[in-house]
Amino acid sequence: MPAQVLKFISRADQLQRRGWRNYSRWMMTVKGHVEPDGPERAQWKDEQFAEVKADRHWNQRHGPLQGGASVLPFSERELSVRPDNSKRPLRRSSQQ
Repeated sequence: MPAQVLKFISRADQLQRRGWRNYSRWMMTVKGHVEPDGPERAQWKDEQFAEVKADRHWNQRHGPLQGGASVLPFSERELSVRPDNSKRPLRRSSQQ
């Protein structure tokens, strides 16, 4: 079975496409192509509710942190973590 490659779509592109879709839906409603209380509008409202919920979760994962972020120090010379059952010494990089 051949592999299926999915195109990467950035968050900005996703939001832009959603805006275009919502504008198109609004125009369809304003022009009278869709009933204001019809089943399509109910489906659109359900989709919008799901999108708001997904946005909230995305913002929790990618948004700013309360109290700011802290940067952890990292040294390339020495690995400071070694499994407890390992008897080998810590690895050292060749760039000392």
